[in-house]
Amino acid sequence: FTFHGKQIDGAIVAGQSFHQALQSTGAFPDDFLSALETAEISGTQSESLERLAVFYQERAESASKILTRVASFLIWTVTAGIIIVLIFQLFNDFILKPYDEAFDFLENG
Repeated sequence: FTFHGKQIDGAIVAGQSFHQALQSTGAFPDDFLSALETAEISGTQSESLERLAVFYQERAESASKILTRVASFLIWTVTAGIIIVLIFQLFNDFILKPYDEAFDFLENG
């Protein structure tokens, strides 16, 4: 969002309201802009921005927790898959392969 700082500054200097300046960037969600517009009309910008900051902080934390759970599940799944493949490989090499070689020897003499 800081990438749009100069564009927002220019829009405010040109006489646009704060929410219009943010809206012109296309980087902010509509629910944020609607709340900001309402705050501008009612004169409670600072309070509304504090509430929005808390809301988006909680939303980011929630998304981060979900992402962590998904990544953790994927890591455990891949690890379990590797262990299972190794178990079957070891079972084949140390249990089944000697029997197979012994039966081949008996058949072929």
